[in-house]
Amino acid sequence: MNYRHAALSSLMLTSLAALAASRSSDAPATTVTPVTVVASPLTNNGKASSQAPSIAAPTSRTGALSGSLAVAATTVVSPASPCTGNYAQISTAALPEITVKSGGINGWDERYKGRPLSLLNASVDHCQTFDANVSLVGPMLYARGRENFGLASFDAAGGAAYKFYNGNLVLKAYKDAAGAHGGLIQSVSPGQAYNGVAIQPNQTGYTCAGCYWEARMKMPVAYGTWAGFWLLSPDDPKNRGHLEVDGIEYYSLGNKRGHHHATHRWSGGKSTGNNGYSLSDEIGNGDWHTYGIDLRGMAKIDGKPAIVIYMDGKEVDRLVASADYFTTPFYYLVNLTTALPKTGVIDYPQALWIDHVIAWKPRA
Repeated sequence: MNYRHAALSSLMLTSLAALAASRSSDAPATTVTPVTVVASPLTNNGKASSQAPSIAAPTSRTGALSGSLAVAATTVVSPASPCTGNYAQISTAALPEITVKSGGINGWDERYKGRPLSLLNASVDHCQTFDANVSLVGPMLYARGRENFGLASFDAAGGAAYKFYNGNLVLKAYKDAAGAHGGLIQSVSPGQAYNGVAIQPNQTGYTCAGCYWEARMKMPVAYGTWAGFWLLSPDDPKNRGHLEVDGIEYYSLGNKRGHHHATHRWSGGKSTGNNGYSLSDEIGNGDWHTYGIDLRGMAKIDGKPAIVIYMDGKEVDRLVASADYFTTPFYYLVNLTTALPKTGVIDYPQALWIDHVIAWKPRA
């Protein structure tokens, strides 16, 4: 069973039907009509490079964010080294409770949209940066750790889908004589994900329970994009199944303003869950953004613990969830594959830039 293929189909049909707009034509198809993308000379931090990936480069790591979801300078900074923790320790305890639901679909609730992230009494437990070439065959990070989904086959470590450049890991979707290719990284090995191999966090793989997770990324501006930052719990070999939280699934020009997020509970190859959808003008601007998933259980909806999705340190959506989402260890994944958009064409090549992935853990 291709779990992610099923998740995409469910997400597109459920969330956008609720918005009275069908995206069934966005679902992955079996054929691809390629479009050649001619990239302008690459610059990054003002420097040209002949060794850079042939995809337009993002602004610098410390580039300013803009728009209504941008975080005020008094709340967040973006230092050269994010591992020190880049959010002010603010308290939201005095912020008023809102009792009336506002927006959101399938149980998701936007009543607190725009509320700032608070990491008071939390500290960085894990920080993955890419300032030097990082091994994608372990012990902390793995390429192509799971089955393919979408229209691209994930390259193994060393493939052209992975490029380290100027402090970033660039995942590239491209096409060659063998077909379409994409990239996927995850913080545990396949054996740890599926077969019960022991995980020693920050030594051999990484998982965290009850944490706030965040990735800083620059999304492709292209047709046919299927990019994601998401969490999975390791399977129990004796009782197959796992939990999933999608912090962001993005389809770029195929749904430029769409912030897709979801929960899934997998068992026997089938899932139940809640697909969320929110609109953002900033998400499609081709700039750097942070995408966050809060599983600390501190946020509430009508007194019940909720998962919260963030972008640029501001709340996007929240969902009441069962207790095990806040106590189960998760690992993270970042992917770039492709799916056929309504235009019927897919842009190759395209790239997802990753600056860092961090997990904050509440202090005891």
